[in-house]
Amino acid sequence: MTDQHSNHTDQKKTRPLSVTLLALGVLSIALVNLAGFVQGIFTWDFLEKLLPFSPAWIGITRLFWGAWGILVALNLWYGRMVAPKLILWTSISFILYTWINRLVLFNPAGRSANDGFLLVISIFFITFVIWTITSREAKSFFGVINEQPTG
Repeated sequence: MTDQHSNHTDQKKTRPLSVTLLALGVLSIALVNLAGFVQGIFTWDFLEKLLPFSPAWIGITRLFWGAWGILVALNLWYGRMVAPKLILWTSISFILYTWINRLVLFNPAGRSANDGFLLVISIFFITFVIWTITSREAKSFFGVINEQPTG
């Protein structure tokens, strides 16, 4: 009985390709935000002259999304049980943040030429997140469903 238990706990979970791609995508977005944070520090004077609001908003939000994104990516990568809910709510929040920033802060006068593109990317991303976290393989990887015993 002890051998059977140790074999079960020693088994390594196989990460589905969709979860790997999602984790790498989230990590990429996090790193872009951290790079934006660093760039904002170096271009602070320029941003103060250019923007109608403080560059601190950009710095704080870029730092937050960068750090939070790394946390979410690690939870996805290691298959933590909290990862599906975390990525779903993070995705919704990030998309809302992006659109509010775009429509209120950076373009209060109206539409931008690439709003359609951003809309398609937003829909694709949230669809991919939902498809990934609801797949049977992902649910098993995150421990949401237990595998059936063999025998």
